[in-house]
Amino acid sequence: MNSGRIKWFDVFKNYGYISLNDGTEVYFHANSLAQGSFYGHIGAGQGVSFDLFETRLGFEACNIHPVSAIYR
Repeated sequence: MNSGRIKWFDVFKNYGYISLNDGTEVYFHANSLAQGSFYGHIGAGQGVSFDLFETRLGFEACNIHPVSAIYR
């Protein structure tokens, strides 16, 4: 499992980016959020753990779980 923080999430387009601890960013889609883990609340600064998989366009986060509350 990898860890990082939600950089931003667009609720209308259902995608966003996670900032990894080393400063890189990874794309994710709302379908990659662990079902029921976020209870409809996800926001910038929230700590998450996730798996990475490689697509033809680069790496993408999947199986995303919250590890901390939203931090602003």
